[in-house]
Amino acid sequence: MGLSQSYVDKTVYQYLVDNGYSSFITLLKETRQDGLLQGDGPVTVFAPSNAAVAKMDPDVMSTMAHNTWQKNNLIKYHLVSDFLLIPEMTNDKYIMTMAGEKIELLHIGHSLILNNHTHVDFPPNNDIVCTNGIIHPIDSVLIPPFYSTDNLVAILIERDELFQEFLMSVMLTNLTTMLESGEYTIFAPINYAYLQFLSFMRPGGAGGGPVNATAQQIGQHIGIESTKYHVVPGARSYDMLKNGEKLFTLHGEVLNITDIGLGKMVNQAKIVQRDIAASNGIIHAIDDTLFPRDLLHLMSPEYRKYFESKLDNPY
Repeated sequence: MGLSQSYVDKTVYQYLVDNGYSSFITLLKETRQDGLLQGDGPVTVFAPSNAAVAKMDPDVMSTMAHNTWQKNNLIKYHLVSDFLLIPEMTNDKYIMTMAGEKIELLHIGHSLILNNHTHVDFPPNNDIVCTNGIIHPIDSVLIPPFYSTDNLVAILIERDELFQEFLMSVMLTNLTTMLESGEYTIFAPINYAYLQFLSFMRPGGAGGGPVNATAQQIGQHIGIESTKYHVVPGARSYDMLKNGEKLFTLHGEVLNITDIGLGKMVNQAKIVQRDIAASNGIIHAIDDTLFPRDLLHLMSPEYRKYFESKLDNPY
């Protein structure tokens, strides 16, 4: 591809406004990225035309309508914090976007193809140099590699190697319908961690005792409320979780976020896999089961002592 740079005395944002990128501009405004493109830069924008936005998969459009985090992530996937001209983008390189995810590059003849699918416009319509960045028009919207159009419950099912045990609790406590709509963050214990928790809940375990109607009702109540304690309204990515933050759960009690330098803790549990995207939220895998203090009085002394020790000494 030849050197086809053309300079315009406008910001990246103003160029997009003046040249008919209204659909992309709308998405930029909705995700509050428009201010970034009016600043000092540097920024490179892979800008989808109105036709490119119009041909997006309806499932992706629906997901963006219901998941603000995924919409924000998708728009950031079109932005790079650098000045990038076509000659600098070679086959042995990838591009790291503001979403923290890579775009793969492939040159075929005079075409530059992104992620084996999206084409950058031909010269002289690329390498549009603005006062604060560069624009490359593209013919289809870029979809981040970890984008998902499946809801939270479907993701728990798909990732049963991690969440099979927690998923069973979600299903047994009739929370599936709730988690298939709305927007939530789930801190989901991995299978090994949740099996440890279940060992206390079974008859004869530390949380056990005589199995009667009252015990069953208490057990069901604990099951529902402890599961809800893992769910927070709204989609919160890993980067959005701040040290010292308190998150209110569907159970009502708060979760405490702590950044220990080598990772982030939710109460006594460490996040071991982050930002598992769903159409209506985010899942973070954790290495221990969370339990609210206000339910401890319902448990046997052994179980209460076990969880109090975890809550009092989280690290």
